[in-house]
Parts: sequence; C-alpha cells; structure tokens
Amino acid sequence: MKNLFIKLTPIMLLFLLFSCKKEDEFLSAKPNQSLVIPATLDDYENLLNNNRIFNQYTDPSLGHVSSDEYYVTDALFNVANTNTERNAYIWAKDIYQGETFGDSDWDVPYQQVYYSNVILEGISKITPTTAQQVQFNRIKGSALFFRAWAFNALVQNYAMPYDPVTSATDLGIPLRLTSDLNVKSTRPTVKETYERVVSDLKLATQLLPENSNQKTLPSGIAVLGLLSRVYLTMGDFTNAYDAANKYLQKNSVLTNYNTLTPRTFAIHTTFLSEDIFHTSFQTSYAMAGRSKALIDPSFVASYDNNDLRKTLMFKLASGVYHFVGSYDYRGFPYSGIATDEMYLNRAECSARAGNTDAAMADLNNLLKTRWKTGSVFTPYQAANADIALKQILAERKKELFFRSIRWTDIRRLNKEKEFAVTLSRTINGKTYILPPNDKRFALPIPNSEIQLSGLQQNER
Repeated sequence: MKNLFIKLTPIMLLFLLFSCKKEDEFLSAKPNQSLVIPATLDDYENLLNNNRIFNQYTDPSLGHVSSDEYYVTDALFNVANTNTERNAYIWAKDIYQGETFGDSDWDVPYQQVYYSNVILEGISKITPTTAQQVQFNRIKGSALFFRAWAFNALVQNYAMPYDPVTSATDLGIPLRLTSDLNVKSTRPTVKETYERVVSDLKLATQLLPENSNQKTLPSGIAVLGLLSRVYLTMGDFTNAYDAANKYLQKNSVLTNYNTLTPRTFAIHTTFLSEDIFHTSFQTSYAMAGRSKALIDPSFVASYDNNDLRKTLMFKLASGVYHFVGSYDYRGFPYSGIATDEMYLNRAECSARAGNTDAAMADLNNLLKTRWKTGSVFTPYQAANADIALKQILAERKKELFFRSIRWTDIRRLNKEKEFAVTLSRTINGKTYILPPNDKRFALPIPNSEIQLSGLQQNER
C-alpha cells in the first residue's frame, strides 16, 4: 500500500483540514487555507470532520457489483465504462485486465486508515487537561471507529469469508497501524484482522459519547451497531445479539414510512431518524448504479402490496424496475449504520438461539412501520425457530437492499448449506456461475499494489 501512503504524506494534511460541523454541510466542505500543521485537539478534530475522507463514497463497491441485487442487459454490459466492472460482474479471475480504475476500492479505505493513524499518533503526544478530556476521548474513539470501519470494509471484499476452522490460516488484509511509510505492509490472517476490528471498536465504546450531534461522526451507539454487524459476519451470534440488544436499549426509534414520499425517501435533505451513522459507498461503477441497474420483477413482487417499501424503493419505467434509494442524503447511496439493521440482527440471533417469540416480535416491530396506513398489518408468525430464521433472512434482503450489505450476507450465509446460493449471470449468450464458497469471493488485490508492495495475491 505504499503507493497510497506516498500520496498522503503529512505535508498534504496541511491542505486537507476540512471543517464540516453541520449536517447541512455534508459533502460540501471547503479546504481551510490557513495551512496549519495538525498539533492541537481542534486540528485533529477538524481532520475527523473531513467528510470527503470518512463519509463520501468511502466503502468499496466491487462487492456490490458482484452481488445478486441487480442485473444488466447485454447492451449495457457491452458499453460499460471499464473492464473492471464488467469482469467483476461475471466474477472473472482477473477483473482488472491491467486497469487501475478499481484501485479506489482499495485506496479510499486505506486513506481512512492513514488519517486515523495520523490522528491517533498525534493526540498520543498531547496530555489533555481536565477540561479537554471529553474532546480527547471523542477524537481518539472516532479515529479508532473509522479505522475499524475501513478494515472491516476491506476484509469483506479482499479476503475469504470468516470461517472459524480456517480463519487462523486464511489471508486477511494489511493492518496499517502506523502512518510511517517505511513500515512494510504484510497480510495477517483473517482471524487477526477481525480481532483488530473488534479490539478497536471495544476501545472506542469506552471513549465515545452515547450520541453524536452529527450523523457523519460516530457515537457509542454507532459503535455497538458496527460491532453487531461484525460479530454477525463472524457467526458469533451471542455477541452479535448482545451488541444489537445494547444498541436497541439505547435507541429503538424507527421511521414510519407513511411520513415519506418516493421523492423524499430517495433523496433526503435531512437525515432519517433511524440513520445513526451516515456514510455512502462508491458509485464509480455506473453499470451497478441505480440509474442503470435493473431489478428482478419477481423480487419486487415479493413485497406485499401494502408494504410501502415496494413503492418507496422501486420505480417502474419503460417496463423495467430500478431502485431509487433509501436513507440517502442528497442522493448518495447509503451504507451506514441504521436501527432497522439492528432489529434484524437481534431477530436473527434470537431465532438462531431458539427464541422464536422474541425473533418474530423484532421482525414485526420493524415491518409494521413499513405498512401502509389504513391497511391491516397481520403480524408474521412462525411455528418454530427454523421457520422464523427463514422469514427473517428473507426480510433482511428486502429491508437492507442496495446498502452494501448483501455481498457480506451472501458470503457468510454460504457457510450454511440451507442458505447457500449459487450466483448466475447470462451475458451475450454465455452463462457465468459463482458457486458457494468459491475462492472468487475474495476479490483480487489491485495489481499495482501487488507490484509495489509484494503482497501475496488472492487465489481466484
């Protein structure tokens, strides 16, 4: 990753002290012209307020390109902007074919890591006064959260899914814990990667306030949300439940979808109440963007006619369905932490623990806020925990649609024969298949990175 860090020397931080302290300034920050070298707590807090580094298009999207939430026509596939998106769509062995366009999926999260390390190293040299302790803790906790967020996003794309049997030998992603450019990058194991993510988040919970006054900055509740997501990915359902339960004890508010219109749902000018930490994933791959990607009519038909998600999330135009958005702020595709996900996490964990009643209660509490006023919402029922789990996972795909979560869900559920899926595409008369647990579920590290740093490439 040295190529990335060469671009981000500390001198460049002189030009990148953004201050986005209001939600309505999201994505519209202007650089501070004072060229102050970061030295004070306020300086480091300004770095955290750089939404262009930490919130805008920060999450990799090649997993989204490779997932099963959409399809494209032959004509669109043939005129796609890059070989990278075409090859990711059909799960080719070499998705880049010499292109460097896809490097942003790798580089941008590591920019977050670099900034986080600069902040953590910088504040370690500051002895806060009693009056500064809260600010010091908030800055340190936020930097730990953002580093964990980036590491987690990267491991979902560039390493094989977590498997307790093989995680101690499977290759993870480089864990840059310093801003020193001379420290050589290596690939620890998947197990070590997840342990670092969890340890950063656990420390962040001790430092961050329960709530944040900005949706683009982390809070203690947001940390619990990310912890629940990470534990669920690991198949650690006890800890995933515990984190989601603590989250919901502190904040269980859901948005009544009857208060929204298709327009306000797709492109908000304020954040929805259940959006706890706001970030968006990259949309550089036009083929998988909302304006181009087509949605399977049978999937749209799986929503009840009284389910407002059917009309709020999807648009029928010229005989085909498109996804219009959810939780978006000014049209940027959402990938953050929201309360609906926590209801689904807790419901899934309850079902897996055999607690059918609790699982269905969480599912129904979520769904009734999505039902059209004036219609009768009949609570979902399940005769046993296995049936409950199937219903919850089906609703999970519907509720968290186009949120950069589906690729991770496919990867983790492929470990269970009952929920494993074989992905299939047919393009230009040729059918492409991605079977469960295939090595291609780990995307290739950009070739430029391999050449420069000598990291071991993923098998494909």
